Amino acid sequence: MFTIRSRQRCSTSVRPAIGAAEGLHFGEELKLKRESAKILELTDTAIYATAVRVPTLVGHALSVHTRLRHHASTEDVHLALEDNPNIFLLPDDEIPESSLAIAHRDRVVVGRVRAYFDEGIVELFAVSDNLHLGAALNALRIAECMLRA
Repeated sequence: MFTIRSRQRCSTSVRPAIGAAEGLHFGEELKLKRESAKILELTDTAIYATAVRVPTLVGHALSVHTRLRHHASTEDVHLALEDNPNIFLLPDDEIPESSLAIAHRDRVVVGRVRAYFDEGIVELFAVSDNLHLGAALNALRIAECMLRA
């Protein structure tokens, strides 16, 4: 069982865990796993998550690591992401900016796309304005793109 003791205010520090501890995981991580599986109808897929709270005015960010059912090149993944009107894909030489830079955007900003063809693994970083787009809708949109890759 984990115990977190802190006298710091959330607005001045990164919180390494969110919610009550349940075994080795915390509430927000379990919620992310359950909601993702439900939304994406992935009853037989393992979902692993680590959730931290970083104080920002707006924005959610995800570091995504996924294993595809088939092999895909970085170019294949780029084409799938570019084809989605809900995603703004950054060029390879650009890094996703801070949450303030994505404020008031109606699309998820995706960058740092890497595909490891031999393993069928794709990694990317996604950031969005959670006040414009809800987390569940973002997860669904990103997963749809990944499944098309």
